[in-house]
Formats: sequence, structure tokens, C-alpha cells
Amino acid sequence: MVPNKSYQMNINNVSKEGNTRFKKTKIGEIPVGWEVVNYQDISKRLTYGFTNPMPTTDKGPWMVTATNISEGRINYNETRHTCQKAFDELLTDKSRPCIGDVLITKDGTLGRVAIVDVEGICINQSVALIQPDYTRVSSEFLAWSLQSPQMQNRLIEDAGGSTIKHIYITKLATTPVALPPLPEQKKITAVLNSMDEAIAKTQAVTDQTRKVKQGLLQQLLTRGIGHTKFKDSAIGKIPENWNVVELKKLLSKGIQNGYSPICPKEATGHWILSLGAVSPDGFDKSCVKPAPINDLKVFEFTLEPGDFLISRSNTRDRVGFSALFKGEIDNCSYPDLLMRFRVNNNLILNNFLEIYLASSTALEYLQNAAAGTSGSMVKITKSIVEKLQVPIPPLLEQEDICKTIQQIQQVIKHAHQGIERLTITKSGLMQDLLTGHVRVST
Repeated sequence: MVPNKSYQMNINNVSKEGNTRFKKTKIGEIPVGWEVVNYQDISKRLTYGFTNPMPTTDKGPWMVTATNISEGRINYNETRHTCQKAFDELLTDKSRPCIGDVLITKDGTLGRVAIVDVEGICINQSVALIQPDYTRVSSEFLAWSLQSPQMQNRLIEDAGGSTIKHIYITKLATTPVALPPLPEQKKITAVLNSMDEAIAKTQAVTDQTRKVKQGLLQQLLTRGIGHTKFKDSAIGKIPENWNVVELKKLLSKGIQNGYSPICPKEATGHWILSLGAVSPDGFDKSCVKPAPINDLKVFEFTLEPGDFLISRSNTRDRVGFSALFKGEIDNCSYPDLLMRFRVNNNLILNNFLEIYLASSTALEYLQNAAAGTSGSMVKITKSIVEKLQVPIPPLLEQEDICKTIQQIQQVIKHAHQGIERLTITKSGLMQDLLTGHVRVST
């Protein structure tokens, strides 16, 4: 996708200013005319939310926690409500942020930032609130400064806690930051906002393409290509010359759970996947960690090209995700929360089964069959996976269906690559802009 015009115009105004004069400070060199301040110096209020229990209701003010903040915004769809009476009587202003206040997650997952954009929300103790002094700093610049790579690293380094990490308000208050004049803050945030818009628009294209893919999958996996006669089956009407069989009848190697050893921090030459390696878009080779080579059991679970992987334990919306391992990583095993199996390619092509396992039909079956006592994690068993009903077209038609789907998968892949490039560019540019080593011209 081509980035939007506002992004291109703003980027064109960014340059390394050869005539910029710098001064030395305790956080490094910054332009003359900028200053180094602590966050408490540019805040009217710096605090965190309520600690007392609050009632929950179906509607009313939102109760925002750290889990509700991601990707620079508050996710209201997953945020609970409290009643207006409790909001008014049980809370003080420190738990009731105003529009323009900056929120940052301080417990567990650290440093996620959002700007309050609606009235009538409250925050709990896992979220810190910074109310900007608008005579010195804008909400957007304050939020971007907290998201810079340098500041994110600083927050993690300063965090306390052995099991669950915490950002301490007192440390955040005295953390230094480079502050340009307000007019330059506005220019910097315009550039970074335009990059975010470009990423969001590319993501929207990816999401829409994925919806088109699912619709096309449903059509191809039930109607096939060029058929006029159909019959009833366990998964609905299918072409007359197709069959539907349970997955267990297609296996050449039975379903087996993996093994999760205690992993070292240093590379050993052997790897083990993390649960994230099985994603909505298939196999993600970046989700690996070193495996211990002194634990010989690890090698019993070494993957081979052609192995299928299925997430057997996860949240309900992610359990049942699958991937086809094609040898992307040498010397790699898989963990206990994944299952592995192989199929007979005289009956079904690997690429066709990979496509079917990603379809809404297969995912709905696996996710609906999942069970568990945990409020968040559910599991599927070997028996559930074996009983999955799989459509079997003739092998030549399987090939044709795969070619059609692979074309749309390429569109999604290119969009993802575009997002990755923009994200990398934004990260590097953010650091330079927020330290004044790259300036924005008028």
C-alpha cells in the first residue's frame, strides 16, 4: 500500500539540520533552545488510579485497567463499566482522568500509552495518569515521549518487582526528558501521527483482505471450482465427487503433544518454539527461544518439514490456530502447548489442509469444542482434533484451490511487510525527532 499524502508531506519536511547547535545535558546532546525537564515539571497531576473494589454494571462510566490499553489507545470494547453513583462517590479526581490526560500502564505489561479521548472513565491502580501542563507540553508530545524506544527501555530498567514488574510513580515523576518549544512539539507530533495513520490504513487493508480471504475460503472449500452437482455431507453441501473424512483417517503420523523444558538464556544451536509461533497467518519463525541441549528429551520433539502444528491450549479466540512447518528453522523443537502430526499426501496435500485448518469452519469446530476451568485458558484434546471433519476434493482440484488462495495470501504478506517497514522507520525516526537530531522544517 502507498502511504497517504499527509504522511509523505510530513516526511518530506524532516531532515538532519546541519546548522543546528547542540548543548550537552545529563541525557545527552539536545538542540539549543530545548530544555531537559522531569515529567513532574510538565505535569499538573501525576498519580495512579483506585485501589478499592468497584461494582461492575452493564453500562455507565468505563473502568480502564492496564489490559484495556494497547496500540496507543483505550480499547473500550473490552473495558468494563461501573455505576455512576460509585463513580461519583467512591472515587477522587486522581482516578477520574479528563480528556487530554495521558495514561501509561504501570503494572505487568509496562509502558503502554493512551490519551484519554472521552469523558466518564476511571482508572485502577495498574494505570498511571499524567495531566499535562499545557503551557509547557501538549498531550500528544507527552504521549510520544513516553513511547520512544529510549524511554521505554528506561521504564523497564527502572521497574521494580520480582514476579510482576511495576513502574513506580516517584521514579516516573523524576525521569528526565528532552522538551522542545511548543511550536516544534506540534511539528514533531504531526510527523509521528501521520506515520501512525499510514500504518493504520495499511492494517485496515490487511484486515479487509483477510475478510475477503475467509469468504473465498468458505466458497472454495464447500463449492469447489466449476461444480454444478452437490450432495449433503457432515459439513454441509459439497460437490458430488468430493468426500468428507475425519482427520484421523488422513494421518501418517499420529497427534503428539510437545515438550517444554527449562530454557537457557544463551543460544545453544537448538531452538524451541513459543506458543506465538502458531499465528492467525500461519507459522511465525520469529517466535523461538534457545533450547537446552543437555536435556536429551528435547530432541525427540524436533520438527521436520511437513509437520502440522496446532495450538492445544490458549485463550478461546486463539486455541486451535494451526501452522505448517516447512523447515523455516533448523534444529527446532515444539512445546507442550502445541500438537504435531503429519498427513498422507496421497490423500490430501499439505497446502490444502493448511488452508482448511485456517478456515472459519475448522476454527469454529475446534474453538467451540475447547474446554477448561480457567477463566481465560481453554484446551482441545487429541480426540477433538482427530474428529475434525475434512473435505477431500480430487488432488488436482486441491492444487487449483491452493493456487487461488495463495494469490490472496501474497497480498496479505506484502501488506504485512509494508507495516513492518513503516514501524521500523517510525521507531528510528521517533528517537531522532524526540532528541532533536532530526528536525522538522516549516
